[in-house]
Amino acid sequence: MKNASRGLLALVAAVSIGALPSAAHAERVVHKDATGDVIASTYDGDTATTTDVVEPDVKPGDILRTVVRHTTGKVIVRVFFADLRRADQTQGHFVRLVTNEGVRRNLFLEATKEHPRGTLYFSRPNGPAACKGLSYDVDYVGEKLSFEVPRSCLGGPRWVRVGVQTMRYPTASTDTNHIDDANKDAAYGAQPTLGVRVHRN
Repeated sequence: MKNASRGLLALVAAVSIGALPSAAHAERVVHKDATGDVIASTYDGDTATTTDVVEPDVKPGDILRTVVRHTTGKVIVRVFFADLRRADQTQGHFVRLVTNEGVRRNLFLEATKEHPRGTLYFSRPNGPAACKGLSYDVDYVGEKLSFEVPRSCLGGPRWVRVGVQTMRYPTASTDTNHIDDANKDAAYGAQPTLGVRVHRN
Protein backbone atom coordinates (compact mmCIF):
# COMPACT_ATOMS: atom_id res chain seq x y z
CA MET A 1 0.00 0.00 0.00
CA LYS A 2 3.05 2.25 0.50
CA ASN A 3 3.62 2.66 -3.24
CA ALA A 4 -0.11 2.82 -3.94
CA SER A 5 -0.39 5.79 -1.60
CA ARG A 6 2.61 7.45 -3.24
CA GLY A 7 1.13 6.96 -6.70
CA LEU A 8 -2.27 8.18 -5.61
CA LEU A 9 -0.83 11.31 -4.00
CA ALA A 10 1.13 12.05 -7.16
CA LEU A 11 -1.99 11.73 -9.27
CA VAL A 12 -4.06 13.90 -6.92
CA ALA A 13 -1.30 16.51 -7.03
CA ALA A 14 -1.48 16.47 -10.83
CA VAL A 15 -5.23 16.96 -10.61
CA SER A 16 -4.78 20.07 -8.48
CA ILE A 17 -2.31 21.68 -10.96
CA GLY A 18 -3.55 22.34 -13.80
CA ALA A 19 -17.38 12.73 -35.00
CA LEU A 20 -20.72 13.46 -36.12
CA PRO A 21 -23.62 15.14 -34.41
CA SER A 22 -26.09 12.67 -32.95
CA ALA A 23 -28.75 15.22 -32.07
CA ALA A 24 -29.74 18.76 -32.98
CA HIS A 25 -27.89 20.26 -30.03
CA ALA A 26 -25.26 17.67 -29.20
CA GLU A 27 -22.08 16.29 -30.63
CA ARG A 28 -20.97 12.77 -29.80
CA VAL A 29 -17.38 11.62 -30.25
CA VAL A 30 -16.26 8.02 -29.82
CA HIS A 31 -12.58 7.23 -29.40
CA LYS A 32 -11.29 3.65 -29.47
CA ASP A 33 -8.22 2.97 -27.36
CA ALA A 34 -5.78 0.21 -28.24
CA THR A 35 -6.38 -3.05 -26.40
CA GLY A 36 -3.58 -4.68 -24.45
CA ASP A 37 -1.74 -1.39 -23.83
CA VAL A 38 -1.83 -1.30 -20.02
CA ILE A 39 1.52 -0.24 -18.60
CA ALA A 40 3.02 -1.78 -15.47
CA SER A 41 4.94 1.00 -13.74
CA THR A 42 7.31 -0.36 -11.08
CA TYR A 43 9.15 1.85 -8.60
CA ASP A 44 12.49 0.74 -7.19
CA GLY A 45 13.04 2.38 -3.82
CA ASP A 46 16.71 1.43 -3.73
CA THR A 47 17.56 3.28 -6.92
CA ALA A 48 14.63 5.75 -6.89
CA THR A 49 13.84 4.80 -10.47
CA THR A 50 10.66 3.77 -12.25
CA THR A 51 10.45 1.13 -14.95
CA ASP A 52 7.50 1.05 -17.37
CA VAL A 53 6.61 -2.14 -19.24
CA VAL A 54 3.60 -2.79 -21.47
CA GLU A 55 1.67 -5.86 -20.30
CA PRO A 56 -0.64 -6.92 -23.16
CA ASP A 57 -2.25 -9.74 -21.16
CA VAL A 58 -3.51 -7.44 -18.39
CA LYS A 59 -7.22 -6.80 -18.87
CA PRO A 60 -8.32 -5.13 -15.60
CA GLY A 61 -8.18 -1.38 -16.13
CA ASP A 62 -7.65 -1.68 -19.89
CA ILE A 63 -9.72 1.12 -21.47
CA LEU A 64 -11.43 0.03 -24.68
CA ARG A 65 -13.13 3.27 -25.70
CA THR A 66 -14.45 6.58 -24.47
CA VAL A 67 -17.64 8.34 -25.53
CA VAL A 68 -18.02 12.09 -25.00
CA ARG A 69 -21.35 13.79 -25.64
CA HIS A 70 -21.76 17.58 -25.43
CA THR A 71 -25.41 18.56 -25.04
CA THR A 72 -27.12 21.88 -24.34
CA GLY A 73 -27.05 21.12 -20.62
CA LYS A 74 -24.10 18.89 -19.83
CA VAL A 75 -20.96 17.09 -20.92
CA ILE A 76 -21.35 13.32 -20.63
CA VAL A 77 -18.27 11.08 -20.48
CA ARG A 78 -18.47 7.29 -20.61
CA VAL A 79 -15.45 5.02 -20.26
CA PHE A 80 -15.65 1.35 -21.28
CA PHE A 81 -13.17 -1.24 -19.99
CA ALA A 82 -12.13 -4.76 -20.92
CA ASP A 83 -12.46 -5.49 -17.19
CA LEU A 84 -13.47 -2.97 -14.53
CA ARG A 85 -12.26 -5.13 -11.67
CA ARG A 86 -14.33 -4.65 -8.50
CA ALA A 87 -11.89 -6.54 -6.26
CA ASP A 88 -8.91 -4.20 -6.72
CA GLN A 89 -7.71 -2.57 -3.55
CA THR A 90 -7.49 0.92 -5.05
CA GLN A 91 -8.42 2.45 -8.39
CA GLY A 92 -7.90 6.04 -9.48
CA HIS A 93 -9.88 7.29 -12.48
CA PHE A 94 -8.83 10.74 -13.69
CA VAL A 95 -10.93 12.77 -16.16
CA ARG A 96 -9.50 16.05 -17.43
CA LEU A 97 -11.65 18.71 -19.15
CA VAL A 98 -10.43 21.83 -21.00
CA THR A 99 -12.74 24.30 -22.78
CA ASN A 100 -12.38 26.78 -25.64
CA GLU A 101 -12.17 29.57 -23.06
CA GLY A 102 -9.31 27.91 -21.20
CA VAL A 103 -11.41 26.66 -18.30
CA ARG A 104 -9.73 23.63 -16.75
CA ARG A 105 -11.55 21.19 -14.53
CA ASN A 106 -10.67 17.73 -13.23
CA LEU A 107 -12.66 14.78 -12.00
CA PHE A 108 -10.93 12.20 -9.84
CA LEU A 109 -12.78 9.06 -8.80
CA GLU A 110 -11.12 6.94 -6.13
CA ALA A 111 -12.63 3.47 -5.65
CA THR A 112 -11.52 0.81 -3.19
CA LYS A 113 -12.49 -2.75 -2.36
CA GLU A 114 -14.28 -1.48 0.74
CA HIS A 115 -15.99 1.37 -1.16
CA PRO A 116 -16.43 0.10 -4.73
CA ARG A 117 -18.74 2.97 -5.73
CA GLY A 118 -15.90 5.30 -4.87
CA THR A 119 -15.57 8.97 -3.98
CA LEU A 120 -15.63 11.67 -6.66
CA TYR A 121 -13.54 14.85 -6.41
CA PHE A 122 -14.06 17.90 -8.65
CA SER A 123 -11.34 20.54 -8.88
CA ARG A 124 -9.91 23.51 -10.73
CA PRO A 125 -6.14 24.12 -11.15
CA ASN A 126 -5.85 25.89 -7.79
CA GLY A 127 -7.96 23.54 -5.69
CA PRO A 128 -11.41 22.03 -5.10
CA ALA A 129 -14.45 23.42 -6.89
CA ALA A 130 -18.20 23.14 -6.37
CA CYS A 131 -20.42 21.74 -9.11
CA LYS A 132 -24.14 21.48 -8.51
CA GLY A 133 -25.68 18.65 -10.50
CA LEU A 134 -22.44 16.71 -11.02
CA SER A 135 -23.13 12.96 -11.10
CA TYR A 136 -21.39 9.67 -11.83
CA ASP A 137 -22.03 5.94 -11.99
CA VAL A 138 -19.81 2.88 -11.60
CA ASP A 139 -21.17 -0.12 -13.50
CA TYR A 140 -19.09 -3.21 -12.75
CA VAL A 141 -21.49 -5.47 -14.66
CA GLY A 142 -21.37 -3.33 -17.79
CA GLU A 143 -17.62 -2.61 -17.30
CA LYS A 144 -18.06 1.16 -17.59
CA LEU A 145 -17.87 4.48 -15.80
CA SER A 146 -20.22 7.39 -16.52
CA PHE A 147 -19.78 11.06 -15.59
CA GLU A 148 -22.21 13.92 -16.22
CA VAL A 149 -20.87 17.45 -15.79
CA PRO A 150 -23.28 20.41 -16.08
CA ARG A 151 -22.05 22.95 -18.63
CA SER A 152 -22.54 25.64 -16.00
CA CYS A 153 -19.62 24.09 -14.08
CA LEU A 154 -17.44 24.58 -17.18
CA GLY A 155 -18.47 28.15 -17.99
CA GLY A 156 -20.93 27.17 -20.75
CA PRO A 157 -18.27 26.31 -23.35
CA ARG A 158 -18.57 26.17 -27.12
CA TRP A 159 -16.39 23.06 -27.15
CA VAL A 160 -14.56 20.85 -24.67
CA ARG A 161 -11.63 18.46 -24.86
CA VAL A 162 -11.55 15.44 -22.55
CA GLY A 163 -8.78 13.16 -21.37
CA VAL A 164 -9.12 9.97 -19.32
CA GLN A 165 -6.53 7.96 -17.41
CA THR A 166 -6.89 5.00 -15.04
CA MET A 167 -4.43 3.78 -12.41
CA ARG A 168 -4.76 0.52 -10.48
CA TYR A 169 -3.00 -0.77 -7.38
CA PRO A 170 -3.79 -4.52 -7.34
CA THR A 171 -2.34 -5.53 -3.93
CA ALA A 172 -1.15 -3.93 -0.72
CA SER A 173 2.40 -5.28 -1.08
CA THR A 174 3.22 -4.51 -4.72
CA ASP A 175 5.39 -1.65 -5.92
CA THR A 176 3.78 -1.91 -9.37
CA ASN A 177 0.93 0.28 -10.54
CA HIS A 178 -1.04 -0.36 -13.74
CA ILE A 179 -1.86 2.63 -15.93
CA ASP A 180 -3.86 3.19 -19.11
CA ASP A 181 -4.37 6.50 -20.92
CA ALA A 182 -7.46 6.46 -23.15
CA ASN A 183 -5.90 8.72 -25.80
CA LYS A 184 -2.40 7.21 -25.90
CA ASP A 185 -1.35 3.75 -26.95
CA ALA A 186 1.11 2.10 -24.54
CA ALA A 187 2.14 5.46 -23.07
CA TYR A 188 1.01 7.92 -20.41
CA GLY A 189 1.90 11.28 -18.86
CA ALA A 190 1.41 13.13 -15.59
CA GLN A 191 -2.07 14.11 -16.78
CA PRO A 192 -4.51 12.42 -19.19
CA THR A 193 -3.95 13.17 -22.86
CA LEU A 194 -6.70 15.39 -24.23
CA GLY A 195 -8.91 14.16 -27.08
CA VAL A 196 -10.41 16.14 -29.94
CA ARG A 197 -12.75 19.10 -29.53
CA VAL A 198 -16.35 18.10 -28.86
CA HIS A 199 -18.68 20.95 -29.82
CA ARG A 200 -22.13 21.90 -28.64
CA ASN A 201 -24.01 22.30 -31.91
